[in-house]
Amino acid sequence: MNSKIRTIALFLIFSWLLFPFSGKTQQTIGLFLNDSLSLNGYTLFTVSTETYLIDNCGHLVKTWTSNHQPGLSVYLLENGDLLRPGRGGSGLIGNGMGGVIERFSWEGDLLWSYAYANDTVRQHHDIEIMPNGNVLLLAWEAKSQEEAIANGRNPATTGSQIFPEHIVEVKPIGSNQGEIVWEWHAWDHMIQDFDDEKANFGIIAEHPELFDVNYLFNNNPNTNMDWMHANAIAYHPERDEIAISSRHFGEIWIIDHSTSTAEAASHEGGQSNKGGDLLYRWGNPQTYGRGTPMDQRFFGQHNVQWIPKGYPNEDKIIVFNNGFNRPDGLYSTVDVIAPPLNNDGSYQLSDNAAYGPSDLYWTYREGEAYSSAMSGAQPLSNGNVLICYANGMRFKEVTQDGKLVWEYISSASNTGPLPQETPNSGSTFRATRYAVDYPAFKNRDLSPQGPIELDPIPYDCSIFDGTVANRKIPLPQLEIRQNPVAEYLHITKENGRRLVIRIFNVTGQLLLEKESAEEQLAIPVEHLISGLYFVQISEPHLNGSTLVKKIVKK
Repeated sequence: MNSKIRTIALFLIFSWLLFPFSGKTQQTIGLFLNDSLSLNGYTLFTVSTETYLIDNCGHLVKTWTSNHQPGLSVYLLENGDLLRPGRGGSGLIGNGMGGVIERFSWEGDLLWSYAYANDTVRQHHDIEIMPNGNVLLLAWEAKSQEEAIANGRNPATTGSQIFPEHIVEVKPIGSNQGEIVWEWHAWDHMIQDFDDEKANFGIIAEHPELFDVNYLFNNNPNTNMDWMHANAIAYHPERDEIAISSRHFGEIWIIDHSTSTAEAASHEGGQSNKGGDLLYRWGNPQTYGRGTPMDQRFFGQHNVQWIPKGYPNEDKIIVFNNGFNRPDGLYSTVDVIAPPLNNDGSYQLSDNAAYGPSDLYWTYREGEAYSSAMSGAQPLSNGNVLICYANGMRFKEVTQDGKLVWEYISSASNTGPLPQETPNSGSTFRATRYAVDYPAFKNRDLSPQGPIELDPIPYDCSIFDGTVANRKIPLPQLEIRQNPVAEYLHITKENGRRLVIRIFNVTGQLLLEKESAEEQLAIPVEHLISGLYFVQISEPHLNGSTLVKKIVKK
């Protein structure tokens, strides 16, 4: 190789070391955007047995590990504990099944584990922490074919079992016990017009507070045992009400929690004096005989919740509307409705009419973006919405006018962290953002540990707190001593920040990699043959510049 070719080759190698992924790797996962309009905070999501907490730059700051697959939601409590249902126990089987509720400390220690799964009941999909520390569990309960038919179910559409929904409120006791202090069962609130000799017979349109025991998802007579398929539960502390999302009914339901268990099984009692009957429902009025397919607005929706007090549009209801079997095409939206309330706080309903409103208060659609299952939409305190497209694990934050201000595709799937150029084909139930001033973070170590993805593409990221436009963290001052080197490469830096040191030969082959926070480093290189090498120095989370220096080995 003549001197001119050698010079060009060394220049190309040096350029590759400065920008090792430039033109080589296409980004498919990790952080794509962090705009100054994004709400600064930490985003929580669970994949397989791992739960991850990342900052707005997509850097991992915390993980928790369970022995159970998700079952399916996960919550970070104000004291720093993690509350997570997992798939466990035996008995009923269905999509989204859980069965074990676990509470971990910030440090990852298991504090409480409660099983709610057997041959007759099973927790699934979602839970909700109450202000008093109790936990609401969304669960199935099994009814036999004989029980279903006796309650007016059409035998032609009834298999060996049917799984209506119920809710239990559990008071945690000790490390693995719980006391059920309140419960509600949908099975206590049925109506049917199929058989006048069976229970619950009546005119469905005259009883919007009850469930039609013969309503079928998409009019499919071969509907599975998971008849209602609720997938989310939320609690409103001021109103003492519970919201539920039913995928198979295409509706959200609201019930009264102020009842006793006995009242919740009846049609009277509680602050509403309606017992456990529905106070409100919306999304598909044909389920109660007051609408047609043209009136259906929700299609497989998830993640119903009230917008919290103090947030823009407080007390309105937000859902992720998956759009499954949407007549005009398969696309997902985030929808907000303003339930019509009377002066006394009850929900307005006119005779023979469907529950209002007649239209959405706000909606967001990203072209043809579509997630057929799971997913979520979280209202944020600045008015933005964090959206989780479960399919492909895509998290996006948008403003009220639809501007995209944060975008991240999970770098972990059910098999663990992924390398770039491997599009994430996994799924996650939802993602939740917690602002930087959330009480759980007080006096906690939230040091960024780098991106989750393997072999991440180096990038700069700005953390915006509303006042600082850019907080790019430069590499610390450092010095390579005694160059040429002999037995050791000595590096001195000004502080204890953690760095990654990589040594490459002139062909670009990685020969050594070391990560350390020590201020005085002595890296053994006596095994290297004499010649020219390149030293690449960066921070693990790549939140600053990458430095490349030439060394000569004697």
